[in-house]
Amino acid sequence: MIGVVCALLVSHLLSSEAKHMSWQHFKQTWLIKFWAPAPAVIAAGILSTYYFGITGTFWAVTGEFTRWGGQILQLFGVHAEQWGYYKLIHLEGTPLTRIDGMMILGMFGGCFAAALWANNVKLRMPRSR
Repeated sequence: MIGVVCALLVSHLLSSEAKHMSWQHFKQTWLIKFWAPAPAVIAAGILSTYYFGITGTFWAVTGEFTRWGGQILQLFGVHAEQWGYYKLIHLEGTPLTRIDGMMILGMFGGCFAAALWANNVKLRMPRSR
């Protein structure tokens, strides 16, 4: 599946239309302009299926966020690993050692990179009164 997507992307990039595409046009088309939701949801479904095929686990970000919350509680001395829910979802490892943790870090990194490329990130100091 990824091979097909890569092949389509490469063929588009090598086409004559793409040779005349400037960075500004690419940025406007792919990073700034809103995408139609239906193709994005279909693509997310296909990627989720592919993710399941590679990792053998489902695409579940909410459970990983809950694990992060449990680990933050552990930093403050709370024994969250003894709670029933955390026994069920296995509060083990770190976000860097779990597949879902790396996926979420990658999602954050990708979102931040896209926002930077689209000039949608503005770091400002609050005005003092």
